[in-house]
Amino acid sequence: MIEGLLYGLLSGLILMGIGIITSAAAKRKLSMVLIQGIGALLLIGLFPLIPGNGMVFSGENAAAINLLMLLAGVGNFVTFLLIQQAMKTGHNGIIWSLANSALIFPFLAGILFFHVPPEAPRFAGAALIVGGIVLAGAAQKTDPEKTQNPGNRKWFFWALASLFSAGITQTAANIPSYLSGIERFSNLQKGLVMQIGIAVVAGLYLLFARGRLPVSKSETEKRSWLRQTLLLAVALAAVNGLTLCVFMYRSFDLLARAGIGSVAYPVVLGTCIAGFFLYSLVVLREKASIPAVLSFFLTVAGIAVIAL
Repeated sequence: MIEGLLYGLLSGLILMGIGIITSAAAKRKLSMVLIQGIGALLLIGLFPLIPGNGMVFSGENAAAINLLMLLAGVGNFVTFLLIQQAMKTGHNGIIWSLANSALIFPFLAGILFFHVPPEAPRFAGAALIVGGIVLAGAAQKTDPEKTQNPGNRKWFFWALASLFSAGITQTAANIPSYLSGIERFSNLQKGLVMQIGIAVVAGLYLLFARGRLPVSKSETEKRSWLRQTLLLAVALAAVNGLTLCVFMYRSFDLLARAGIGSVAYPVVLGTCIAGFFLYSLVVLREKASIPAVLSFFLTVAGIAVIAL
C-alpha cells in the first residue's frame, strides 16, 4: 500500500510539470502547438522500444475505442491551448485547479448514459467542485493584480472554456471503459493513440497556420524561441512518458491489489493540483485572494469526494 501511495504522489508531482510547462509557454509567448506536437512525436517514436507495446485494431468495439482515444487526444490538445491562453493574464494556480476538476463531466456522463448508480457522496463532491468554480469567478473580481486592466478579467472565461474542453476530453477517454472489448487494450495503447491524435491535429494546425506562429523577426530571438520550445517539448514528452509508462498506472495497480483502488486517482490529481497551487504562490509569486484559496480547497475536496 505504501509503495502504491508513493507512486501516486510521484505521479501527481510529475503531472504538475505539465502545468509548469504550460505556464512557462504562456509567460514566454511560446507555441503550445509546437510543444505538444513535438512532444507527441517523441513519445510515438519511443513506443516501439517500450515493453508491452502491442496494438489492438480489430475485434469487438476496437474501431470505436481507438477513435474515442484519438478524439481524446485532439481534445487534450485544444484544452492546453485554452489553458495557455488563460494563464497569460490569469491566476495560474486557480486555472490549473479548474481545468483538473473536469472529472465531474465523465461522472455525470456515467450516470446519464451508462446507468452508473447515483450516489449521494459523489453528488456532494460535484457540488463542491461547482462551488470552487463559482469562487474562482469571484476571485477574478477581487484579486487586485488581475483587475487593474479590465481586459485581464477575460482569463476566467478562457479557464472555463478549458474546463469544458477537459471535461469533454475526459468523457471521450472514459467512455471506452463502458464498452465490451476494452479489456484487450493496454493503458499504453490508449496513451499512444491519444498522442497520435495530438500529433495529427498539431500538424494540421501548422499546415494551415502559414507562418502565423509568434516567432520574433530577430534571428537571435528566433533561435532562442525555438530552443525554448524544443526544451519544453522534450520536458512534456518526459512527463507524459514517466506518468503513462512508469508511475501512474503502477500506482493504480498496487493500490487496487491493496483493496484501496478508489483512492488512487484522488491521490494523483490532488497532489498535482496542490503542488502546482503552491508553485504558483512560491515560484510565480501570485497573490491568492480569499476566494481563490477557498476555490482551491473546494476543488481538491470535491475531487476527493467524487472519485471515492
